[in-house]
Amino acid sequence: MARRELVEGGLDKAPLTKGLCIFREHWKSGEENKQRGQAWLDTIYKENRAGAIKSMEAHKDFFWISQNITYGLYLSDHSILDGIETEIVVLSGIMMQNLARETGWHLRGTRRVGVSKEDTETIQQCVSLCSFIPLLGG
Repeated sequence: MARRELVEGGLDKAPLTKGLCIFREHWKSGEENKQRGQAWLDTIYKENRAGAIKSMEAHKDFFWISQNITYGLYLSDHSILDGIETEIVVLSGIMMQNLARETGWHLRGTRRVGVSKEDTETIQQCVSLCSFIPLLGG
């Protein structure tokens, strides 16, 4: 079911809100999924990707899960949320956990997917207010 159908049909009537839909029924792990995850990682991290990967050097399984599952299966699937919406959700979730390094990566990632500097700052301020987390560098 497309987002437009959810909005036009009313979210309260949508099977999605009742847990009746499965969007990844035919998902398979493999090279295509890995490439999709890698492409989205490249989009978000760009020149910071090497540092992010280095932070997982001692945790090879965690990197595999990040690339194939977190980014390959979930975050690169823009059939429900587009790339900007996905990154705003990720940024907010990371900020609420007070993860400073990851917040910095995803603030830059939010800009890289096309959110303006002003809007990114507004998102950061709103999440900080709602989660009682101080702003980075502030």
